[in-house]
Amino acid sequence: MMRIAQLHPILFISLTISVLLGCGNAQDAVHHVIPAQNEGIRVTLLHFPIQPREMQWERVRIDVQMPAALRHPQIRVVRVKAVMQGMSMPALETDLHPLTHGRFEGNLLFTMRGVWTLHFLLATGGAIYEQSHSIEVRA
Repeated sequence: MMRIAQLHPILFISLTISVLLGCGNAQDAVHHVIPAQNEGIRVTLLHFPIQPREMQWERVRIDVQMPAALRHPQIRVVRVKAVMQGMSMPALETDLHPLTHGRFEGNLLFTMRGVWTLHFLLATGGAIYEQSHSIEVRA
């Protein structure tokens, strides 16, 4: 029989290979995201510059309308995740803070000009809903 000390290197190598090769699906590790439109949730941009500029802080203000069928679940976190289309750079993320019931606000700093997709993630007690908007950032 192998001793436990001899198993440690084998276990370490196995775990390392599993992590590098990606055990399972990446979505298995995160909550299931539900498209907001599928549930009747509407996220409306209330304040956003007509022509946002790169390397300039931009204020984002949204209104979230929840359908009566969802029994008005409490929105715990609203996060905006900005992804530049066609680029492999990391997403820009920030939490939006509540202003009034259903209204949230925050600031984003776009690092490059080009087309960006804003993913609004709404976390309630039991689900995460997402709605996206595309915008173009100018120089």
